[in-house]
Amino acid sequence: MTMTGSASVRKRKRKRRIFPAPSSSARLYVYIRPEKIGLFRYMLEAHDNLGLMTVVDRWRAALLLRFSPHRGGEMREFLRDMRDFLGCGEPFLPGGGV
Repeated sequence: MTMTGSASVRKRKRKRRIFPAPSSSARLYVYIRPEKIGLFRYMLEAHDNLGLMTVVDRWRAALLLRFSPHRGGEMREFLRDMRDFLGCGEPFLPGGGV
């Protein structure tokens, strides 16, 4: 399609993965250094909004991560990368579960 004197190019919309809506959320807790909380949130959002983060204890920098259950593998891989990059602790669930 051309316009008077200039060419117009249509951009294709990027196809996004469509996941089924989960009936519940998965959750994990993780400790991180307090000065790295903002950067952690930024990285979580930059990683295709992988999950939601809530600061549970700001003094100990305990974070609650909520995410879709079918993206659990991606979340664990993200946390493994962040452990190397930011020095995060191991993810855990209260009561000893992982």
